[in-house]
Amino acid sequence: LSLQRQQEEEIRSTSANLKQQENLMAAAVELSFDPLFQIDEHGIIQMVNLAATRLFGYEREDLLGKNVSMICGGGHGARHDTYLQRYLSTGEVHVIGKNRELMARRKDGSEFPISLGVVEVDTMDGDARLFTGYVHDLTEQKQREETIRVRERLLEGILDASLDPVFQISQHGIIQTCNSAATNLFGWSRDQFLGQNISVIVGSEHAENHDQYLRNYMETGVAKIIGKRRHLMARHKSGKAIDIELSVVEVETDAGDDRLFCGFVRDLSLQRQQEEEIRSASANLKQQENLMAAAVELSFDPLFQINEQGIIQMVNKTALKLFGYTREELIGKNISMICGGGHGALHDTYLQRYLTTGEIRVIGKNRELMARRKDGSEFPISLGVVEVDTMDGDARLFTGYVHDLTEQKQREETIRVRERLLEGILDASLDPVFQISQHGIIQTCNSAATNLFGWSRDQFLGQNISVIVGSEHAENHDQYLRNYMETGVAKIIGKRRHLMARHKSGKAIDIELSVVEVETDAGDDRLFCGFVRDLSLQRQQEEEIRSASANLKQQENLMAAAVELSFDPLFQINEQGIIQMVNKTALKLFGYTREELIGKNVSMVCGGGHGALHDAYLQRYLTTGEIRVIGKNRELMARRKDGSEFPISLGVVEVDTMDGDARLFTGYVHDLTEQKQREETIRVRERLLEGILDASLDPVFQISQHGIIQTCNSAATNLFGWSRDQFLGQNISVIVGSEHAENHDQYLR
Repeated sequence: LSLQRQQEEEIRSTSANLKQQENLMAAAVELSFDPLFQIDEHGIIQMVNLAATRLFGYEREDLLGKNVSMICGGGHGARHDTYLQRYLSTGEVHVIGKNRELMARRKDGSEFPISLGVVEVDTMDGDARLFTGYVHDLTEQKQREETIRVRERLLEGILDASLDPVFQISQHGIIQTCNSAATNLFGWSRDQFLGQNISVIVGSEHAENHDQYLRNYMETGVAKIIGKRRHLMARHKSGKAIDIELSVVEVETDAGDDRLFCGFVRDLSLQRQQEEEIRSASANLKQQENLMAAAVELSFDPLFQINEQGIIQMVNKTALKLFGYTREELIGKNISMICGGGHGALHDTYLQRYLTTGEIRVIGKNRELMARRKDGSEFPISLGVVEVDTMDGDARLFTGYVHDLTEQKQREETIRVRERLLEGILDASLDPVFQISQHGIIQTCNSAATNLFGWSRDQFLGQNISVIVGSEHAENHDQYLRNYMETGVAKIIGKRRHLMARHKSGKAIDIELSVVEVETDAGDDRLFCGFVRDLSLQRQQEEEIRSASANLKQQENLMAAAVELSFDPLFQINEQGIIQMVNKTALKLFGYTREELIGKNVSMVCGGGHGALHDAYLQRYLTTGEIRVIGKNRELMARRKDGSEFPISLGVVEVDTMDGDARLFTGYVHDLTEQKQREETIRVRERLLEGILDASLDPVFQISQHGIIQTCNSAATNLFGWSRDQFLGQNISVIVGSEHAENHDQYLR
């Protein structure tokens, strides 16, 4: 009998552990960051977790018992049952046990991209076959990839639109790509150029030496021709000589050992034509200067110009009007006289630090601060300060562009007051919600209120809240509010009361009512919210809970199988970081057996230097409750058994163990290796194209359909004398002569 008693004790101990494990696995499925669905062999949904209801916009009750095709997008819904029946009939694996990308559909009909993995779950019941689907929302990943592709196509378009020929060549001088201008100038097609040596376009006296120039540069690093302009005779496909200027530069690509170069060609016949145009344009220089001076004076935004001591040298008419000074009162004075908010005393310090160290903190940037008028009143402005190129090494000038933010700030404050009101109402809601005035008049209500009481929103608005309470309470309701407003004593305010309300039809409704005052920053008007709970729902929920308890054991087994067969690795650790549970996918990804992980510290799978810090993160959370990584997704490096490291997305949540003495955490791991490789490939290509664009010896501008400059290369800033930041946001007409400036936008339109 002693052996029997020992076995009975072991069975009881094992049963207790089994129950705890089932609870933990159920919590892990429910709290998973990725949506989970479980369906039977007819495609009927048997289980769905919280993440799935949030992603697809359904309540759990809307999904359970329905065919899973209701959430399939892209035309897959009609074919879903066919896939399932083919697998059940033939055992032929097309989609089961694999990850694939397809479109899903939310309750509102919108479709979005997902990664879907479906596995069959061992139910230990020969008559029933169940399948679990693991969903990963790819919306953000696809948006990032599309953004990078658009940027890549934009850069390719800019390169091909260049008016001058451009060649990309390898370190051995082999042409890898060229633009349309190159084919037009030299008479070869793009396909004829590709794979040929760049020497095909240079005259005979240069062709023999060209590859030697590249080899010398690659071996010694000494740039004799690289990065420099050379004048030489090139040749057309027909043999005709072409007078050109050639520059070859190395492009930074992050492409490893392969080194790339760009050749930029200019047909010098165009240069002579341009020189004539420059001589013609010089005649209008004086007129342009006069027009610019008038534009500054009549600008809608105030302008100040100061020297390196902060002394005002120039001020326009708009600035005089805004600040209330005459021109004579400002010229020759320190700019600090118009600075508000305590910035006046610091202004000269900012300027001297920039002049001494070159460190940019405010120069070249827009910032918001307070300014001060002549009458002493202060107001908000946006200030941008840039250094002006005076073409005089001894004098340095700065221009400040001012924008009055008074009206903008007033509008923003009005919006914030309304926003705080609505957020307060929403955040406090129980079920039906009413917003009422201090006189008990309904100002707004939610859909739950109209559904419960049978009145439309328009019928409720303007009525006294007593319309929803029974006759014995209606007469007293306004008196409760008046007493609270006069005395501040809360007899019913902020408390829950059980009473009988009435439907529009007169039917009695058993409810719980709570009225609270809402902080709105709205002055003397005081607002209240009434929160209503229909107690008949509570009794219905209690019955549903009793009914659901009968299926608990089966659900726990299914959830345990779902955790084990999840496509994403799962770890469960205690508050000391010791691994308590790990699924099959984690073992496969990290290369360990289950026995090698259980009972060990989870830091053994942490890469990138996080292993030594992991316990500190956990103890800080347990000690302070401060959330830094718990409940969030973050990207970091993990380490396999063989020591190799790879990128993952990690989400850690605390699991409710229903045991005050034990705290457990579940980590959801998603392998980002393939995603990072795709993104890096696209970024390398993008940096190559950006490098080619910026290395161009000729100016390039990218403008919007309205003529606004969005980006430009270094050659543009060098030629026109504006910095990149000064160009951005301006109309392209800023660089063309007066006869074209007025017509330029009309050309685009």
